[in-house]
Amino acid sequence: MKKHKIPTFAYPGGKARLASWLVDMFPKEGNTYFEPFAGRGNVFWYAATKIFYNRWWLNDIRTKKFFDAIASFDPNTVIPARTREEYYKQWELYKQNNPLAILLEAYLTFGGGGYGSGGFGGAKGASIEGYYNSIINAQSIMRVTKVNVTDISWNNANWNEMLGSDDFVYLDPPYYQADVRAYKNNEINHRQMAEGLAQAKFKWLLSEYDCEMYRKVLGEPAAIKNVQLCTAPSLMDTKTRRIECVWRNY
Repeated sequence: MKKHKIPTFAYPGGKARLASWLVDMFPKEGNTYFEPFAGRGNVFWYAATKIFYNRWWLNDIRTKKFFDAIASFDPNTVIPARTREEYYKQWELYKQNNPLAILLEAYLTFGGGGYGSGGFGGAKGASIEGYYNSIINAQSIMRVTKVNVTDISWNNANWNEMLGSDDFVYLDPPYYQADVRAYKNNEINHRQMAEGLAQAKFKWLLSEYDCEMYRKVLGEPAAIKNVQLCTAPSLMDTKTRRIECVWRNY
């Protein structure tokens, strides 16, 4: 694939800082690359420039519209300055499913958490030029990979029938027993998902915090990394860390 500058977009629980660590553990080639909980694509953007698959597939019940907005972005569009006034203006347009307002959510809201729930992000963050370039680079990656983007609930599909042994799935679900604003607790059954993965015929790698339930179902993690949270409970809290774990079946 043609080399691109790797874009990143803010999102709660996003894996931009861990993307290289994760992708180094992925199978380097295969038939289908699939992310059922794609977020804003921070692992995909990196993976698409480093590994080789015949087919690329992103899925997320919350962010499909974000990827659609990237795909339809007009390069002549001007990215506005990050101001509180612009935040409220785009929030109203977001309620009307305006593509630019959807695209600016990661730029205008705190930690990419969303209009209302995340709040205004303040003056810090990506520059106008930097955010524009991220959109353009992401759009280019989507075109080159011809990525398919869907919004299927994990609970509503038989993934073993849709994916085979030459396919790879990277799972970054809302973490077990964590307060994840983008998802509701009843939208994913973690134990059911873990038990399904234990029987899966496709290759998979799962991101989670260290969790006894996953250890019981899937065994010991394949890798562990101590990470500092980007959004600590307090802006003064610089010591909030978590144990990031990955499980895999290959």
